[in-house]
Amino acid sequence: MARTIQEIKKDLTAIEEIVANLAVELRELDLNYLNVLSNSTRQQLILATYQICTQVYPDSFLKLSFSQREKLQKNIRKLGNNAQQMFSQCLTESNRQLELKNQQQNSLPSGTETTAETTEENPREPATNITETTEKNQENNEEKVIIFSNPNDLIYWQLLIEQGIHETLNNISKEANRYLLQSGIVPKKLPAKVMEMALQAEEAGTSISGLPNLLDFIIETGINNEEKEAENIIEMTAIRLRLTEIEFADQNLTIERNKVRNLLAKIEQIQKKYQKIKKECAIAEAETAWRSSWFDD
Repeated sequence: MARTIQEIKKDLTAIEEIVANLAVELRELDLNYLNVLSNSTRQQLILATYQICTQVYPDSFLKLSFSQREKLQKNIRKLGNNAQQMFSQCLTESNRQLELKNQQQNSLPSGTETTAETTEENPREPATNITETTEKNQENNEEKVIIFSNPNDLIYWQLLIEQGIHETLNNISKEANRYLLQSGIVPKKLPAKVMEMALQAEEAGTSISGLPNLLDFIIETGINNEEKEAENIIEMTAIRLRLTEIEFADQNLTIERNKVRNLLAKIEQIQKKYQKIKKECAIAEAETAWRSSWFDD
């Protein structure tokens, strides 16, 4: 016997309450993970810089004066210390992007769907129920905290955080390499923009040296003739912070990461159940709507 709409919606409400509680738990796990990640990133950034200066380009480092070395080290320490604030922005930015997405969807005409809603990377549904509250973060600024009821939104929110983490690591790597170029450690044979493009394309090189969070790559600047071929090939090593290598070096970070993954797996199972019940509800409502407007001739 088919269930009534009221029975189906009761199940949906129960799931939405579970999702709201899991969202609080996930956010707490994310905060713990990002806190450990910021400390690990700082350590790995300093280690990668040390290896660049002492193992890869020791001659360049020795040419620096004491004050130049001190300035470089100070910049790297400051960049590492800022990692926690940079990673905390992942939560704030994820909230902002999700809020913007919902505003865009709520402004669409009824029945309109966006292509993003049908992709696996953006498992979203229109007309979601999201409320917000505020709390004080570590910088004593008000931060919006989303209260979730839809598992699709929660999974998408986590995806935004993951993207933010990788973007933050890229930005830290880019800034560290800029300091190395400015100080003269890394040979100034090509513009910083070119090096950034090489680092963004992992296919451009591999860490042949075996040192973590470093990338060796070769760039051809243009060959005019065979005699000058060697002069137009630049071999370089730069900092490329990788999440996998940072996690590998810190057992505590791996533990926190696994906690997030395990909870996400639970949320994904709830998402499947939620979508199944949502479809059941839509079918029941459609059948009711059909019967309400059908009349025999």
